Amino acid sequence: MRVTRNFERSPVRRFVSLVIEGADRDVVGDEAILRDEICVGHVTSGGFAHHVNCSMALGYVSTDCATDGLALAMEINGVAYRARVQGVPP
Repeated sequence: MRVTRNFERSPVRRFVSLVIEGADRDVVGDEAILRDEICVGHVTSGGFAHHVNCSMALGYVSTDCATDGLALAMEINGVAYRARVQGVPP
């Protein structure tokens, strides 16, 4: 069987880190990442980052949402919290 690869195709999703603003809970994984109330990705992992004193998440989002500083939302236990894409390590 011959396997062909298409290297000209652009990626559909990008792996990003996000800072969750005002969250009194941390993500665990598989939470929805929202933009204008539409799901654009999902969380793979996260938790409280003690060194920078904020809640953070890692996840995959649509390529158009992988812009540094872009405002998104994160659904944690049915409640939407503001989040922003963190382009550089905090």
